[in-house]
Amino acid sequence: MSTDLTFTFPRTAINALVPSPPHTPGEAAEPTTSERTRDMASRAAALLLLGLVCVQFAAAQVVLDCCRTKTSKLLPLQLIRSYSVQDAGAGCDISATVFVTKTGRQLCVSHPSEEKWVQKHIDALLRRKEKHAKTRVE
Repeated sequence: MSTDLTFTFPRTAINALVPSPPHTPGEAAEPTTSERTRDMASRAAALLLLGLVCVQFAAAQVVLDCCRTKTSKLLPLQLIRSYSVQDAGAGCDISATVFVTKTGRQLCVSHPSEEKWVQKHIDALLRRKEKHAKTRVE
């Protein structure tokens, strides 16, 4: 009764177990030109992929705080500390003005091109800022 025992190993394991023949003095141990080219192409592709991934992560970190809705209701100028104008197509869906109150709340109102009172408030805020800057310089 004879039993045939056959073992299979991964190719790398077999290569590690089989001793390689000794190099003769005239034999080159360096990789061939095609192997070097393939290695360089692989590294270039890996670097390109890494660069693309980094750019995607950096782009994902840019967060825009956009108004989704807005009101045309008149706000008292005394409550407003600052403003910013949001334009549609520049990362946001609608055009609006963001007024920041003295308590820090952000209120979305119509774009200055849509409501005259919004433009008047913006002008008043700019004058207030210029006046405040002049008093600091003096």
